Amino acid sequence: MKKRVDSVFKNATIATLVSAVIFVAVFCFFALLPTSVCEANSALRYYEGRDASGVILTTKDSPVVVEKEDLTFDIQFDEHYLNGLQIGSVSAKYTFKNTSDAEAKTNVVFPIDFLSVINYQNNDDFSKYGVKVNEETVTSNLRYSYKIQGSTFSVEDDLEYLKDEIITDEFYTPETVVYKYVYACTAGDSFCKMYFGGIDARKVVCDNVYTSYWQNLDGAESIGFWVDKNEYIFYSIGEEIDFAERAEFFSDSERTSRVNGSFKLLSKQDITFGDLAYQYYDENYGVSKTDWYNAVYASLKEVYPKIALGYCFNVYRNLYCWFEYDMTFAPQETLVNEVVA
Repeated sequence: MKKRVDSVFKNATIATLVSAVIFVAVFCFFALLPTSVCEANSALRYYEGRDASGVILTTKDSPVVVEKEDLTFDIQFDEHYLNGLQIGSVSAKYTFKNTSDAEAKTNVVFPIDFLSVINYQNNDDFSKYGVKVNEETVTSNLRYSYKIQGSTFSVEDDLEYLKDEIITDEFYTPETVVYKYVYACTAGDSFCKMYFGGIDARKVVCDNVYTSYWQNLDGAESIGFWVDKNEYIFYSIGEEIDFAERAEFFSDSERTSRVNGSFKLLSKQDITFGDLAYQYYDENYGVSKTDWYNAVYASLKEVYPKIALGYCFNVYRNLYCWFEYDMTFAPQETLVNEVVA
């Protein structure tokens, strides 16, 4: 038994010595390494560029078809920004052919980017963008549609509201009367709940941001937001609404304890829906009033059935830019169309 114990002890001692030697070797190896290590294949791994989504023929039943597409990417490297940002333009050449034996005209649109992104990257300079047909520059229009930044590109959705005329329906028209209310709140640091039973949610616009939204058991909408002794603006579209009588005030957002408070009407103004739609419009954006109005219309359609907020009318950030131009073909003619974006 003693020999066995001695043997085990010797083996344990040897194992300890081996472990110590390995530890010292590993420690020395890392201690002698340089503080900055070059990683294998350490080329730039991240870049951003411009996406090419393709040309779109908007003319229905057109005999013109796209026979060929060539994309050329012009990439510039900036190693000092985001580990190598690539900002590039895309030159897209499309070969079109009129497959009929008659003259054909077609309307073409080409997606570029969000207006806010273009202005930020190019300091409002559109000179690098252009359209050529058979190497000759042609006249093109810049058109804008509503598209939420970060959303997936969809021809059907993104072109739905790109129209030559103002979009109207049975509810929204430029002439629809709108009532603007300015209230002063007497409650300080309180949570306000507004209940809109019996009111079509499309008729309500809350200029201030609300923090809570819910549907009641009767299907009516309610909104909630924190208030202080400030001014608050509401709009009602097509119908007068007494917002003050629909307000309740609580000490907390869970609405467990009521507090005293009210909205006092400071002013009421009759305007039109057109006035409301254009309240953030700036002609310096270079956007037509038709495209702006239709973008506002699309924004309100996007938020419904929730109650709209004031920022729904400031669509600048979500304006998507398109080239629009016409092409005329002789019978069986082939044309090469180049777009730089």
